Parts: sequence; structure tokens; C-alpha cells
Amino acid sequence: MAMQMKIQVLRFSWTEVTCNDTEYILKLRGSLLGDSQAQFDLSSYWTSTTYFEIPLPCGSAYSATVESRNAAGTSNPSVALNGTTAPCPPSGVAYSGNSSFATVLWNASVFATTFRVYDNSVKPRVQLCSTAGLSCSLTNVTSTNIGITAGNTAGESQATSVPIVVSNRRRRDLSVKRPETENGGLSAPVLDVKQATSTVIFVEWSQIDTATHYSVRIRKQGSSSEPEEMRVYGESIVLTDLSPNSIYCVRVSARNSATSGPQSEPVCVQLGEGLPQ
Repeated sequence: MAMQMKIQVLRFSWTEVTCNDTEYILKLRGSLLGDSQAQFDLSSYWTSTTYFEIPLPCGSAYSATVESRNAAGTSNPSVALNGTTAPCPPSGVAYSGNSSFATVLWNASVFATTFRVYDNSVKPRVQLCSTAGLSCSLTNVTSTNIGITAGNTAGESQATSVPIVVSNRRRRDLSVKRPETENGGLSAPVLDVKQATSTVIFVEWSQIDTATHYSVRIRKQGSSSEPEEMRVYGESIVLTDLSPNSIYCVRVSARNSATSGPQSEPVCVQLGEGLPQ
């Protein structure tokens, strides 16, 4: 059934025992959000019906059994049915880009196998993206009412709203321009690096008026590899598929058809640990 208030009602049914005056009891044991320390133990009441509905929190794993009884005694438990509820809504949702091109990012959700991004400004809502990953690229974004859900075979979570922040509206501390240099008027940009998840960071920098594009160099501390270099048209980039629990340093330089400007001061960020697999 559909998730409401992060609760999913599960309906369990079983075959009828061919004995007179038989009653049944449903028992569930499990854990919350994949945490072996957060256990639950639930049961229905004895009932003559061959089904029962029990609400469970999102992101729950369970093992369900049924016992039957009559005047002669109580049966052994049935073979266990193992499963999970639908996942909880994604957390850590972030947005970077503009109306032409944008990236939505989020944290993993326990037991989620698919994430879907929707435009909620129309009814029925329109799916913009479906992925098993933790980011999605959007083009020609016209709505500011966007949501993201997590799903699996048990169902789909409620939506988390996506905060729409257009990155080309620079923050005041990034708009301070450096004095012009001898490099064709190209100065070094001012960087701002913001961690989004354990594997993704945002990078923004101040605009250099005479630049046509920028060169972004990222290096993982302790790595013997050369820094990865990317050409960017605009004043922001989302760096994905990074290694959790690592330090990355980023530099940016402005460029045009005539010359290259000096590199910015490096800005380094420590990524957190990822979720256990």
C-alpha cells in the first residue's frame, strides 16, 4: 500500500487450514533502517480470517510467520516470509544548475533500488528522471515544484521536495573580483566548495568577465595520479563518484581563446563516510 507519514501498511494473507474452528496469528520480527540494534517484534491477535494488515515504518526489514490453533492445540510456525517495506524518502537533497541544465543529488535510502524525480506542478505528476544512482541531470527545467522519491518492489516513498537554487546567482562573497593580471585581464577565480554527500561536492566560483570558459582541476590527496582536469562553461560544477572518507583539493582557472589565467588558491574538502553496503 502507499506510504503515508513514513508508514506503510502491509497486508499478509495465507491459505486456510482445513480444520474446524481454526484461528490464526501473524508474527513479525525485523529491524529498522538496516540497523541490527533497532529490532522489533510484533504480532496480530488471534483471528479466524486468513489475512491481516500491519503498519510498519519505512525502511524496515521483516520476517513474517503464521501459526494456527484450535481446541486440539497450536501449530508450529509457517515457513518465514522475508521482505522489506518501501524505503524512506531520500535525504540530503540538493540542486545545482539553471533552467537550461541542472543536477539533482541526494543521499542513499536504505533498501531503495530506484529513485524518481517528478515535476509536481501538474496533475498527474510527470516523471523527469528514474535512476538507481544518487544524482540525475535535468534539462529545460521550468518548474520550481520538483520532488524525489525512493522505491523498491514493496512500493514508493513519499516525495522529498527539491530545493531549487540557481547557481548562476552568485553569493556576495563570491562576487568580489580580483585585480586584473597580466594574463589578458584574466584573474584567479574565488572558490567555494560545498560538500553535498559522501561522494559528491559542489564547486562554485566568481565570474571572470573576459573568460569564455574555466578549467577545473581536482586531485585526491595521497593519490599518485595526475589531477583530473575538466572544461566548464559557467561558474559551477557538480563533482560525482568521489571516494568516501577522502580529501579532495580543487583549483580553477579562467580561460579564453587568447590565454589562460592563473589558478585559484586550492580549496580542499574532507568527504564523510558512505553508508555501509
